Amino acid sequence: MSLKAQILKSFVLSFLFVFLFFVFLFYAPFLLDFNPNSFRYAPKNDFFLFYISYFHSIPLPNSFSGALKENDLLSKTVHLFEGEIKGPESIAAFNGDVYTALADGRVIRVRDDAYTVVADVSESPCEGRWDEAKCGHPLGIRFDSKGYLYFIDAYHGLKRLDLVSKELTTVFNISTQANGRASKLFDDFVIDEAAGAKGGNVYYMTDVSDKWPLDHILYCAAEHNKNGRVLKYDEETKTTSVLVERLSFPNGIELNDAKDALIVAVANERRLIKIQIKGSEAGKVETFLDLLPGEPDNIRRSVDEKQTFWVAFAIARNSSHPTVLDIFSNKPMLRKVVLRFIHALGSTLQYFGSLTNFVPLIDFGHKVKTELLVDFLMLITRLHGLVIEVDSNGKIVRSLHSPDGHTFLSSEAREVIEGSRKVLYIGSFLNNYLGKLYLN
Repeated sequence: MSLKAQILKSFVLSFLFVFLFFVFLFYAPFLLDFNPNSFRYAPKNDFFLFYISYFHSIPLPNSFSGALKENDLLSKTVHLFEGEIKGPESIAAFNGDVYTALADGRVIRVRDDAYTVVADVSESPCEGRWDEAKCGHPLGIRFDSKGYLYFIDAYHGLKRLDLVSKELTTVFNISTQANGRASKLFDDFVIDEAAGAKGGNVYYMTDVSDKWPLDHILYCAAEHNKNGRVLKYDEETKTTSVLVERLSFPNGIELNDAKDALIVAVANERRLIKIQIKGSEAGKVETFLDLLPGEPDNIRRSVDEKQTFWVAFAIARNSSHPTVLDIFSNKPMLRKVVLRFIHALGSTLQYFGSLTNFVPLIDFGHKVKTELLVDFLMLITRLHGLVIEVDSNGKIVRSLHSPDGHTFLSSEAREVIEGSRKVLYIGSFLNNYLGKLYLN
């Protein structure tokens, strides 16, 4: 056989192997049930692209301009307790102190730039991060007017903590069904005190998915389905209702001052929506703010008398700097093959680690299937941090940028008053520090 024929044969065999491997990853029924939807990030200034993809388009801003004009204000954030804590996703304030719950279940109080552990709300001890579903992971936290600390555990539901007695109460279990469906991932909540049918508390919660738990959040975001909901729970009557459904990754939620409407961040749709909950227009859902420069996370009321809200973003971008996921947003087959392969590889490593009881391999396998792609994207993505302030009409009034990536992966911006100064605490689902930025 000639050299040319050998090269051709090798090429054909390699192509056939790759093709069959691709088909296997796409169709194998025993692999991860991951079926991504197609959408486009088409910029609005590209009329043709935007037009042909109108019904599936989730555009990015053309540039950082107007109220989004780029600056370096967020880069001035001080990183408190760096390397000592992990995942202070949400922040609450009470009696002059700041509180946050960490990924490992500890609740800390921050005072004078030092922290004290005030409770551990883990369900049970974890052997490692692969065991997180057992011990739990607190996300959104808030205080009520009586000083009880509430937090939503992504795996277990809404909890109430008495910081004095350390008594922990389950307010709403994640297994509770609403319209025949239970959730697999809760993200955030807000309390409407004494608003129930019998004068008890009402809780509004964002139900991200009935398919993906927190440790598979990457797959939840990449699948881009619309099985997210906003739930309403009346604590006294024990009744649960669905306010809105068919949302793609609802996360942050906040009440307006009149307490007749909710503002909800819908991450995968890169917009905020407004849900009327009282009055003649109760049930009405409208877009509050769209064309956002990234996926909005938590929303929190500012301390100003004039009603404004802070919204945090993990990675901000415009149509000039799309991420890899943006570029492949309309290629669901490729996303399916890549993520199924990553999950299969990580699961295989985890399985062999379990067989041999080799903890480092179990840990590495879990990291492969849950974090490897995120780490890779961090290496090739322009890491631009951003939080914005939005008024009651859905208009951006201020933006704080970190174009150098000093502070990014932000999940919440919580404004408090310390002495005579306004301070913005920056939380993160992934970072190993708590951000602190003086606003004035």
